[in-house]
Amino acid sequence: VRNALVDCSFPREQELRIYNGIDTTAMQVERGAGLRAHLGWPADTRIVGTIANVRVSKGYEYLVRAARRVVDVLPSVRFVAVGDVDPTLGLPILRLVEDLDLQDHVKFVGHRSDVAECLHDFSVFVLPSTSEGFPLALLEAMAAGKPVVATRCGGPEELMRDGVNGHLVPAGDSTALANSIVDVLRDEATAAALGRAAHETAASFTVAAMVDEYQDVYQRLLS
Repeated sequence: VRNALVDCSFPREQELRIYNGIDTTAMQVERGAGLRAHLGWPADTRIVGTIANVRVSKGYEYLVRAARRVVDVLPSVRFVAVGDVDPTLGLPILRLVEDLDLQDHVKFVGHRSDVAECLHDFSVFVLPSTSEGFPLALLEAMAAGKPVVATRCGGPEELMRDGVNGHLVPAGDSTALANSIVDVLRDEATAAALGRAAHETAASFTVAAMVDEYQDVYQRLLS
């Protein structure tokens, strides 16, 4: 976003970045009936999930193609997408799921209000976007202590260090996306370590911290 402003000749001396914050404690929930029960999957099913409305920039095509590669290696893994499915933009994605014979492995569950509960059921959170500002869904997944795999598409690089608190892969590269997902699923100890580091990172991006920064700006300007 900053680079876009600079390209539009926005004065650098007037530039100020305040990160959005979330209620990090809201991401800590008890296990409920969950997605597995909702979808009729066994209780031990490992779920790779994402939370994003179906839009061009969200990279769903690459996620579905990555899912095919992951399932070829780990057939019991399932993929879940939480978010509204635009009837026009979603049609080619749903067709791709059928073309790749993934109907039993990839499910779009639409909008849900229980985001924290959904995250609780994910074994891995994936952000396959081709462009992002500051992705709150990614931040929420990190706050929930989930190992994350995200693309280098803008905002994720400001939150993540590859191999430290998650995995970063090139945007638009379904092979790299699949390989990182498989790596996380195959190594539970590393996955747990990535999740703990992600949680520690997210802990500083609170609503309170965001509000404090806005107050500081107003106070400086008013003085």
